[in-house]
Amino acid sequence: MAKIYHIVIGCIQPIGLFRKTEDESRMKDYIRIYKQRTGTKNYGYSFTDDRLHLALRDHNNKARDFLSGVCDAYTYYYQNRRSSEVRIKYKMIEINPRQELFDLLRFIHNRGRNSAVEYRDYSRYIKSELVDIGPVLATLHTDQMKSKELFFEEMVYEPQSDYYIEFARREIFELDKMTKRRQRAYEFMEDFLDEIGLSRMEFLNGDHHTERVELIEKFRKETDLSYRDIGYVFELSHTSIIRLYQQKN
Repeated sequence: MAKIYHIVIGCIQPIGLFRKTEDESRMKDYIRIYKQRTGTKNYGYSFTDDRLHLALRDHNNKARDFLSGVCDAYTYYYQNRRSSEVRIKYKMIEINPRQELFDLLRFIHNRGRNSAVEYRDYSRYIKSELVDIGPVLATLHTDQMKSKELFFEEMVYEPQSDYYIEFARREIFELDKMTKRRQRAYEFMEDFLDEIGLSRMEFLNGDHHTERVELIEKFRKETDLSYRDIGYVFELSHTSIIRLYQQKN
């Protein structure tokens, strides 16, 4: 039996995951690719700088395969483009299509850079590889033109007020253990830099070898954080951190 999910994709920290036009375009490419591979359907989307919302239909239990493919591909793209680590997360919330689908689509089409344009342009001659519009319109009327009119009449209505609260809650990703450790590492580094009178930018980009080794030693003596956690805030690999630490010992 087919299921419909509200999908939220993003990061715990606001890093402008989809801020640039080319980033959004690349994610759309991955959605097209993995829709085709998994047979899922996408009824709508909304991009903000830090979140992507989808209304995903899954009739063969492939939603997680779709999301794994999309998120892994975009993670690889983003890390290579920015030369920085990113942890992309997603949420799947199953909805009752009879009661909630149009509230979800109203919410999606009232925010960000969304799929309303695909609905407006859709006809028997102009399809959309990104958004599967036909099944949604078919629920409103058998005549395509009439169904498009009815769809946009539906979209004029505001989502129910409690939906705004619920959707805002869905956008929040709880801190996982790794993020909590790295947050501790960041705070520990900031305290050290305050003591020696350096900014983070000066410390990372300047010639401060002695201070770097000293900070790594403090990390090892005063915290239980791993070399990977320390490397994250140094913007270095864990093997580079180990080499620096061994120079002191």
